[in-house]
Amino acid sequence: MKQDIDPLKEWSLRDEILLVTHRWPMIVVFILVGSLIGWLASLVWPASYQATTSLYVGLDPFRAVEDRYIAAFANVEFRNPDDYKHWQMQQLNVLAFSDAYLQGTLERLRQMDSFWDTIEVATLRRMLRTAWRNAGNWQLSAREVSAERASQAVEAWQEEILEQAKGAIASAEQLYPLDLRLRAITAGESDNSERQARLERAKQALQTWEDQSANNPGDEPLEIDARWRLSMLAAQAAGFDPDWRALLEAMPPPAALAQDYWDWIDRLLVMIDQESVTLEGRSKELAEQRAQVTAEWEQARQLGQGLAATMTVEKTSDEVPQVDPARSTSLAALIGGLIGLITWGLYTVLKITRMVNK
Repeated sequence: MKQDIDPLKEWSLRDEILLVTHRWPMIVVFILVGSLIGWLASLVWPASYQATTSLYVGLDPFRAVEDRYIAAFANVEFRNPDDYKHWQMQQLNVLAFSDAYLQGTLERLRQMDSFWDTIEVATLRRMLRTAWRNAGNWQLSAREVSAERASQAVEAWQEEILEQAKGAIASAEQLYPLDLRLRAITAGESDNSERQARLERAKQALQTWEDQSANNPGDEPLEIDARWRLSMLAAQAAGFDPDWRALLEAMPPPAALAQDYWDWIDRLLVMIDQESVTLEGRSKELAEQRAQVTAEWEQARQLGQGLAATMTVEKTSDEVPQVDPARSTSLAALIGGLIGLITWGLYTVLKITRMVNK
């Protein structure tokens, strides 16, 4: 009696794979159909164009550690020149895509072509790209369906970056001399306060000495220690001021009686009071100067936009932007062919799976 043969026992995955791979005309058909669909799609949806130009961005980080302006703007203390340089590059990139820069770019574009009247900042931002690794050559690009408008966009953007960045750098250049003025004012305030404190201490000591000496006999010469202490108090009040020299030289001689010093001490106290009034006026003057220079510094800080005074932003050339298709019809056909090949592979796997599950 003849036995029934189970077809599944005769089916081999290896043989099936070998069979389908030898059906190359089918593979070619899938690839050709995919390529044709990709080619037709590139005609129905035309490729956009990419316009590219460049900028030179340079930076001398010799003031990286002491640049108080950048640290205040970034709210970061830069420990080394590399961090400083990287932050500067990032800041310029952020500014290039900021609303202020892009709004200025749109205003330029609207003067060229009415097409840009309906374009918003967010739309323009999606068209634009930057490519950079560090200081040096920066590539700017714009992508649009029209080659002419792509070129317009990247050229206007380049001009806007140049204008605004150079204005910010010019403001940053004002910050260093303003910072030096603030430091000088701070030093003047410190010296003025120290001088006021010294005069106040000398005044109190002289008044105390005068009160104590009033209880002592005035018709006897001063002891050497007392005269030496009085001389030191006078020298402490005088400091290095030449206006005090005549008064110091007018100190009574060692043999003078105690009462002879009282008039001289009164002259010292008057001199101290006069100088204290002058120092008080100087304090107010320095405070006004500090407020004025601080306001100028803060204004320049805002206008500087975080860019360093030692940064350079320039065109690399005056050539028109280079315009290239973002994708070609041949590339679309190639991608379509690859998709066709993948489709054939999926179809084959599905077919084999169904045979195994029967």
